[in-house]
Amino acid sequence: MDCCPMIQAPFANRLPCLVSVLFSLCLALLASHVDRAGAETPQRFRKLVPGVENRIPLQRAEEETHAAHNVVELIEGEPELEWTPEEFEKTKTLHSKAQDVLFRRGVWQLQFTHKPLRLIEVDIPQPDGKMKRKVVWYMVYRITNPGDHLTPVEGDHKPLPSGDPLHPGEHEIQNVDSHEHMMASIGKHRFVPTFLLRTFDNDRLQVDGKTVQYMDQIIPAARRAIYIRERPNCTYDEFFDSSQISAEPVPVSSGRDEISRWGVVTWMDVDSATDYLTIQIMGLTNAYKWEDPAGEFDPKKEPGNGRKFEYKTLQLNFYRPGDALDQREEEIYHGLEGHLKHEWLYRPAPTAFVPVHPRS
Repeated sequence: MDCCPMIQAPFANRLPCLVSVLFSLCLALLASHVDRAGAETPQRFRKLVPGVENRIPLQRAEEETHAAHNVVELIEGEPELEWTPEEFEKTKTLHSKAQDVLFRRGVWQLQFTHKPLRLIEVDIPQPDGKMKRKVVWYMVYRITNPGDHLTPVEGDHKPLPSGDPLHPGEHEIQNVDSHEHMMASIGKHRFVPTFLLRTFDNDRLQVDGKTVQYMDQIIPAARRAIYIRERPNCTYDEFFDSSQISAEPVPVSSGRDEISRWGVVTWMDVDSATDYLTIQIMGLTNAYKWEDPAGEFDPKKEPGNGRKFEYKTLQLNFYRPGDALDQREEEIYHGLEGHLKHEWLYRPAPTAFVPVHPRS
């Protein structure tokens, strides 16, 4: 016989209500934790399944540490320096020494690892204060600094029997981690990215009148939504857009202690009818090429005017056999028949590209 029916019955009636309240509190605490993701570091990050990320192999070459050029400022800017001496060889004149001068520099490269190119719908604030639902193209990636960068090191000078130096020793290429040990270094290694998305109507990926170019865009509303969806192994404050990721240098990862900088690149208003596209990424290395086209240098202007630069660029190729009305991220494939999945190219800075406007 139950001796306390009046006490237990009311409690039993209120039990479903208490469970509902506790469940609501748990949801509220979880939402609060997600909202404060940038201020609190989770105890443990999830381990990504193999194959989710695509790590681009490094491509470094000793040839990138030097290049031979004429000093046009002397050869074309000071033509009176060309003369034929009578007491010594012509090769010892300043005009001759200004030809095929070997320019040397240290070359560093960062490792780029990315997740698939995906789509997400986000409410974007408009100039009139209203919100508009838009499709955002994005790619989550991370940057690591593997070290072992290439730098020329000059060998010992070979002296004459008298003790006077005869000529400098030969240069050899060494692997170093610190920028302080690199020739012609301008500071710590940072990722200052430029992402350029191009869409094509042809599978040759040749730029024509139908090609459309999109520079990456900073979209704060999309960044938070992408962070919640992707759950990268970092806090929200450590999940950078294309501007924030360059604020701090990327430290060298040694042994098993891999240090990554997580980022996301975003675009809006991408042509929904495109079938072929590429993403070009600059800033992963300081390797570059330059030339002085004939007739471009003007002696009356500043040194180096007319010079053309091209920077080592990573290009990712994609195929999207979808339609304009129903955009699906699962229809975006990394790779395209007749092309490598990724290529290392030399390209001019985006500001030097011939502008290609979106279709009307």
